[in-house]
Amino acid sequence: MTLERRKSSWSMQDMLATMDEILTKEEVTQELIQENPTRRQHEMPRNKRNQQNQFERHQQPQELSKISCLFCQSEDHRSKDCSSVTSVKARTQILEKTGRCLNCFSRNHTTSDCHSKGCFRCNLKHNSSLCPAKQNPKPPTPNFGKKENKFTGTTAAASEESDKKDDEGQVYLLTGQARVKDALSKQSWEVTIAVDTMSSLSYIDSTLAEQLHLGNGTKQTRKLKTFGDDEGTNCEFHKVDVELIDSLGKSHKIQIMRNDKLVGKVPSVQLSTKDRKWMKKRQLPLPQGPTEASCKPLLLMGCKELSTILLEKQIKKLPSGLVLMPTVFGPMICG
Repeated sequence: MTLERRKSSWSMQDMLATMDEILTKEEVTQELIQENPTRRQHEMPRNKRNQQNQFERHQQPQELSKISCLFCQSEDHRSKDCSSVTSVKARTQILEKTGRCLNCFSRNHTTSDCHSKGCFRCNLKHNSSLCPAKQNPKPPTPNFGKKENKFTGTTAAASEESDKKDDEGQVYLLTGQARVKDALSKQSWEVTIAVDTMSSLSYIDSTLAEQLHLGNGTKQTRKLKTFGDDEGTNCEFHKVDVELIDSLGKSHKIQIMRNDKLVGKVPSVQLSTKDRKWMKKRQLPLPQGPTEASCKPLLLMGCKELSTILLEKQIKKLPSGLVLMPTVFGPMICG
């Protein structure tokens, strides 16, 4: 692919189209490379190797034409252009059933172990063909202002920080507020949640699980590898069901692991005055979250829940470079 445009002629649409094309080529490469070609060449004599190379060069265009869409198995279009399976949730389920990474579509590792770059639209750890920013229906506008009881230790006020620039290289986890329902009293409580796209499972703080009367559930041993923890440790979990209530009052039931050592403190997004004015001018609701420089989420949602919580509407980039994500629990910010 040649990029011969002059710098002044590039637009955002041109850049997105070019990046889509690059991702498509990477997708084709992943499909074609099933084994290490260098190793295969060393295992055969030179004369046979030359014959093999000639055969591969002759066959390459034919093989390329047989690459099918991962979502509908059609051979006349790429996965990113699929019009048969369009919803993020349906695409995610297909990839999970076929054992593919949700970020690069490889079968050789899980999403949490993927080292490829994430979505170029929202910076989260998923393929751009799974990004809600690519789809733009108009769902009902959530009522972000309605609040209920708050679990002890959490806050719900937007930050009042002014014009403080983010530290260079600082990464902000997608954090926000959500209501969780007490299994016994059916009363809902507002807690701080975070979305960790490097984790395939969802977790809940054991103290909160007890407060919500979620019970012990079924016991499992898994390696816990969360945000800020590169190595991970083997931990014992109890899988329980938890019910979350979104900003429209709709219930979302998910299976979640309770654990005593969920996650450490993560940086809280501090909106600058410029960002807040930009959002106010466009009548965008401010995200509800901790005012402190860091916060300790009590509920950590994994990458499998992204298709459940993200609204399929436009994702916006703030003047500071942070990304405003519309979710069923209200707007959240990451970057």
